[in-house]
Amino acid sequence: MGSGASIQCKEPRWSLRCLAQGLLFTALLPLSACGGMPVYSAAPIEAWVVDADTNAPLEGVIVAANWQLVSGTLAGGEIPKGQLMVMEAVTDKDGRFYFEGWTKVNLTTGELRDKDPQIVMFKSGYRYRGFTNEYPVNQVVIGVRRESKLNKQTVKLEKFKGDQKEYSVHLDSISIDTHFLEEECNWAKVPHFLLELHKQYWRFRSARISSGLPSLESIKALKNSPNCPSPDQLFKGREQ
Repeated sequence: MGSGASIQCKEPRWSLRCLAQGLLFTALLPLSACGGMPVYSAAPIEAWVVDADTNAPLEGVIVAANWQLVSGTLAGGEIPKGQLMVMEAVTDKDGRFYFEGWTKVNLTTGELRDKDPQIVMFKSGYRYRGFTNEYPVNQVVIGVRRESKLNKQTVKLEKFKGDQKEYSVHLDSISIDTHFLEEECNWAKVPHFLLELHKQYWRFRSARISSGLPSLESIKALKNSPNCPSPDQLFKGREQ
């Protein structure tokens, strides 16, 4: 039953039972939020990416977005409960990217918090950037509709100024922000993003530089569900 649902009693003999049901129903309504909203929706996201030095639009920036579900702990921490949605986009010649809005049922006990969404941007040769919705400490985020604070903003990406070893160290941090790739088939939802990370991984390896970036090899090593597509088929002929 939705928030506008009600219980109707048509016969007097059922009044006590109906009253009890009504009280129970009223008591349970606020509890629906304790395990996360049953349905979430996200507003569309449109933003632009430019070179930090020249302000010129950057084409070909890979943008991944994930809406992370979590549950709270008694100690105030968070336990990941998977992803409600995972999407990707690529900037066009104007540096613009766009994510369509969506509505989806939440079948878990988790809820959306600051990663509603988390957005990660990557283009080879540039410093990667990650964004989440920054809420005040201890603020409880309530509501079925979520919006990204990045919407309608212009983001500046900086060219990396160090050598390749330093660049590898910088990009190792991207693995923390993209841990969702290792969850159930999520890597298949961001093929362009994964492929660009794979290519960068092999640029480092070809220069005999170690790298912790995700690659097709690391994805193949996962215990993927039979429902996941085959990495070999999905990326056939596109690895280089």
